[in-house]
Formats: sequence, C-alpha cells, structure tokens
Amino acid sequence: MRLPTLFRAALAIAFLGASARGEPPSAKRDLGDLVAAALSNNPSTRAAWFRALAAESAVGEARAPYWPRLMASFSGGADRGYTPAATAPDNFHRQSVTATLALEYVLLDFGRRASDVNRTLAAMDAAGFAFDRNLQNVVFAVQRAYFAHEAAVWSLAAARVARDSAATDLETIHREAAAGLADDPQVAEAVRAARESEYEVAAAEAAVRNTRGALCVAAGLPANTPLEIPAGDGPPPAAGLLADVGHLIDLAVAGRPDLLALAADVRAAEAGERRARADFWPEVRISASYSSESFRYDAKDGKVAGRYGEHLNGYTAFLEVGWDLFDGFERTERLRRRKAETEAARAALDDARLRASNDVWSAFNDQFAASREVAYTESLVAAGEESFAAAEAAFKNDLLDIAAFDAARTRLADSKSARAGAVAAHSTALAALANAIGADGLRGPMPP
Repeated sequence: MRLPTLFRAALAIAFLGASARGEPPSAKRDLGDLVAAALSNNPSTRAAWFRALAAESAVGEARAPYWPRLMASFSGGADRGYTPAATAPDNFHRQSVTATLALEYVLLDFGRRASDVNRTLAAMDAAGFAFDRNLQNVVFAVQRAYFAHEAAVWSLAAARVARDSAATDLETIHREAAAGLADDPQVAEAVRAARESEYEVAAAEAAVRNTRGALCVAAGLPANTPLEIPAGDGPPPAAGLLADVGHLIDLAVAGRPDLLALAADVRAAEAGERRARADFWPEVRISASYSSESFRYDAKDGKVAGRYGEHLNGYTAFLEVGWDLFDGFERTERLRRRKAETEAARAALDDARLRASNDVWSAFNDQFAASREVAYTESLVAAGEESFAAAEAAFKNDLLDIAAFDAARTRLADSKSARAGAVAAHSTALAALANAIGADGLRGPMPP
C-alpha cells in the first residue's frame, strides 16, 4: 500500500477490529486509553480510512487499460422468413450457433493511460494524507476535552474545600452568636458565604459532568458512558517548549498532512492537464477475433431449395489508428479547463501554507501566554502554601481564629485550582500547537 498514514494499516485493522468486536469501555481510562478509543470508535476516522481505500482501488482501475481487453460472446437461435425472387419467394428456416472471442490492445496512446494513472496516484496520496490529518484532529479533540475535564475536576476539588471552610465558619459563627460574641450581620454574612460555596460546588459538579460527556464524545463513546479519569494529588507540571517559531512554521509547511494533500491535488491537476494534451494525438491499437459458427439452412421453394448444414471458423486481425481531427473545439476547451484547475490547485496550496504559518504563529503565542500564566499561578500556590503554613502554626498556638485559618486554606485551594486551570490551558495550547504543526505526539515537549 502507498497510503501515507500515521499508523499504517496496523492501526486501521486495530480500530476496525475493535469496532467490530464491540468491546465494552472500561470505567478508568487515561489520556492514552481515550486516544486509542477515539481512533477505534470515531466514525469520521473510519470514513476517512475507507475513502483512502477507495482511492487506492481507483489506481488499479486506472491501470487496467495497460492490459489487453479480452471479450467473449455467444449467440444461438432460429428464424423463419423468405427472400423475394423473380419466379417465386424463397421460403427458408435457419438455425445457427456462433461463439466469438475478441482481443483488443492499445499500442500507443501518447500518454493518456500514464496521465490517468498519475492522477489517481495523486488522488490516493491526497486521501491518505487526509486520513492522517483526520487522525491528528481526533487526537487533538481528545486532548482538548481531556485537559478541560482535568481542569474541571480540580476546580471541583477547590470548590469543595471552599465549601467545607465556609461550613466550618458558619458553625463557628453560630457558636459565637449563641455565646454573644457575634452579631446578626456576621451570621448573615456567614450564611451567605456558605450558600454561595454550595452553589459553586454545584456549578463545578455540572462542569465536571459536561466536560466528561464532551470527552466521551471526542473518544467516540456515548456521552453518558461511565468514565473515571485517574487523578493524583495535583496537576502535573507544565511541559516546556524547546523550539523556535520559525522552525515550527517550516515543519508545518513542509510536513502537515493537509498541506501534503493539497500538494497531491496539484499533482493530480497537472496529470489531468497532461491527459487533456494527450487527447490531441491519435491512438493506435490492434484488434483480433476468432469465431466458430454452426448453422443449418432449410429452403422449400426457389432455386436454392434443399437443406444445408455447415461448421465455419473465422478470424479477423486489424491495426487501427483513430484520430479526432475536429471535435467542435471540445479538446481545446477541456485543456483550458484543466489549466485553470491546475492554477486553482496551486493557489489553494499557497493559501493553505500561509494559513498554516498563521496557525502555528497564533498557537505559539497562545502557548507562550499560557506558560506565563502557569508561572504566575505557581507563584500564587507557593505564596498560598507559605501563608497557610503560617496560619496553621498560628492557629495551633491559639494566635488565629478558625475563620482566618479557613480563609487561608480557601485561598490555597483557590490558587491550586487556578494553577490546575492554567496547566490545563497550557497543555491544550501545546496540543493545539502540535496540531498546527502536524505533529502526532501527546502532552510533552515539542521537538527542538
């Protein structure tokens, strides 16, 4: 196979086999598992694969005229009629059986067949590269949904910490109010904070469910699939970028599958143009046939009255030259159309390369901004941990009340939630940059 796919035929066999088996999804899956599930179950991936297979079959179809054309026919039957004659009509009855074998072969076509084959080869390359790009887009969709779900999970954890702190504060304020140490406005404010924290938890839980549903769909699973993402104590550190933007743009322009598919479209258009030029030349072919006929002839009247029967073998052999000398300028207009299609394909490729450079430029700047947000939130977490450690020490020595201690704990949880969101945003930005370049790696540093 010439299909330039990312994972070649083995991947196609794997995901088609998984779909056929209907394997039930397990509840716990990491990013790699979900990417594999998406490549196995995503309908667009299967459709792109079968389009590539259809393009490959078109190549074999275009190569068929290089072979001789062999045809067989058979006819048999009877008829009854008459032939007018000067004296009297000749009434006859005939039976015949004829078998024919014919051969036809093109000797010279001035590039017609070669152009057709080259055009289908380019179309097959384009379909293969389109399949590659589809795989990359599926991988990126899973990555984006996975990182969004991760951020939602960590935001929910922070919201629950804030809710627990608000509930503790409310209990403390109620005890102080009962002892006469807190007034009604303080109680009302504590109640408001507790209710607000409960609302934040409910909203965070809804975000987790929604992002989980989006992740399931991106992985080619029903949105209500029970799915559990393994989580540790916190988000992983953000990966750095070790590449120059100019180098990344060069990588995208040189190797992104959708651009390679457009380049294949240009080659297909050029082959179509050569085919249109070849139509101005003659075509030379040989044809031959062999036939075997058995017949019986029964005439009742006329000079040929009587019964005849015979078996005859016949053959033909010809060298044929066909040349359309004038066709109402059909070939001329076809060549003009093919030339315009070639120029349009080249312009589409140039435009796509410009847009690819902008995709990489924008994604590079987005990940740069996201990396600065990660650095900022990491400093917030460090400050929050230091502040919480001090508040905890003061609280143990009765130098800080419970409300202030819970406030320090809530600020630390909020800073960790912000850091988790920033890390998820940075991971998504890196994945978007990899997709813009045409790379197929998962989360991690980009190639230098």
